[in-house]
Amino acid sequence: VQVTIPVTRAATSTTLSLSAPTVTWGHEKAVTFTVRVTSPAVTVPGGLAAIVSGTKTLCTGTLSAGRATCTLRTSSQLSPGSYRVTASYQGSGEFTGSASAAAKLTVTREPAKAAVSLSTSSVIFGHEQSLVVSAVVTAGYSGVPTGGVSVTAGRFTLCKNKALADGKAKCSPGSGTALPVGSY
Repeated sequence: VQVTIPVTRAATSTTLSLSAPTVTWGHEKAVTFTVRVTSPAVTVPGGLAAIVSGTKTLCTGTLSAGRATCTLRTSSQLSPGSYRVTASYQGSGEFTGSASAAAKLTVTREPAKAAVSLSTSSVIFGHEQSLVVSAVVTAGYSGVPTGGVSVTAGRFTLCKNKALADGKAKCSPGSGTALPVGSY
């Protein structure tokens, strides 16, 4: 007697964990995604797992003992915001594919640093307009900051929302700006 026994692919379950749920823009490669694919089968799933946000594949990893890790590729840098990421296991000849529940990844804006220099170390009362304030704003990781800077001396505004050009701005207090005698 000959009996036909169909052998089907084994079901899988995929989970995803992130080394950090929040990362600063420009440092996305610091996040490690860990994928685990399990199955009730005797053997362990193999093949590829991908980390996906929407339709964008962020990175892929090869399973070893049912586990894979990957970090973002340089070309996959994400702009600041919140993302739902999932792990997707494509399956193999012996195992069905599966996807993890979504995990949240938040990319925050990179901190900027500002340095201010003055054209002179002191100003004579009534001649505040002769003062030139130079501000240089640098990004914490990459890029050139845009926008504007405001400069204050105590509670007095010397320059307001001066536009940055290549991360730099110069300004002088407007006419009518009088600082009381003192140090600021």
